[in-house]
Amino acid sequence: MGRTMSLFYGAWNVGIIAGGPIGGVAAHLWGLQSPLFIYAGLCGFSGLLYLRFLPDIGAPQAQAAADAPIPPRGWRETRDRALALLASPAFVTVLVLNMAFFWAVAGGYDTLVPLFAKESLGMSTVGVGGVFAIAVAAEFVMLYPAGSASDRIGRKRVLVPALAGLAVMMAVVGWAGSPVALGVMMGLMGLTSGSAASGPAAMLADVAPGHGSGTAVGLFRFAGDLGFVLGPLVGGAAASAFGFKGAFTVMALPVLVALVMVGRTAETLRPHPRAEAVVPGDQHELA
Repeated sequence: MGRTMSLFYGAWNVGIIAGGPIGGVAAHLWGLQSPLFIYAGLCGFSGLLYLRFLPDIGAPQAQAAADAPIPPRGWRETRDRALALLASPAFVTVLVLNMAFFWAVAGGYDTLVPLFAKESLGMSTVGVGGVFAIAVAAEFVMLYPAGSASDRIGRKRVLVPALAGLAVMMAVVGWAGSPVALGVMMGLMGLTSGSAASGPAAMLADVAPGHGSGTAVGLFRFAGDLGFVLGPLVGGAAASAFGFKGAFTVMALPVLVALVMVGRTAETLRPHPRAEAVVPGDQHELA
């Protein structure tokens, strides 16, 4: 699952890298409305790819789903499933981890860094874009190796150093005294964020029960959206109150909380059961 999520976030980063320049060129050539049509066309194309390459579940799985008891529906049942999930310390850790990661991305990366670069270092828009390109490229380089490592050696052994590095780099980036120093720091921050990016979703897959996976994913996304919304708000307020150095330190605090919680949580990756040998004439395949 770690490798799968690393590929997912890798594709996400490609969209982030390519989306802005493509939209900017299209808006310059054909007007401000043209990027919206391009993005809509890409969404439609993605839907066609989904229909083409993700077929319906096979007959055995469909029959098993038909034979399974239908869970009760309604807001009370959803509430009960949510409360049961929140009673799990590992699941709460996953929520805090996802919230902290998107808090750092939205509040630190997307909000404070460009403001700091322009207001404190006097960088141009092109220079700010170059700094972001360094950070995103560094993150992209680390995504798959970190995801693969988390599948081999465990989530904690990857996440703990990644979160520690992300917290440190987030706290010190406000001390950059030149564009070159900022570029170096953002490259290091990209390495740490890329190492941590696939961890939350991989841990979610480890701890979410099959019968409540929809509720688990909903809570997971809600926690991420909460960090995505609150990060810029708190970051902007902190910058006004304490300056950029203090604001970047505030952005690092939830990452430190997530680091402590991950360190105190038992490893969620479970070893795969040994594959059983295929007996001649047996119709079962190796897992």
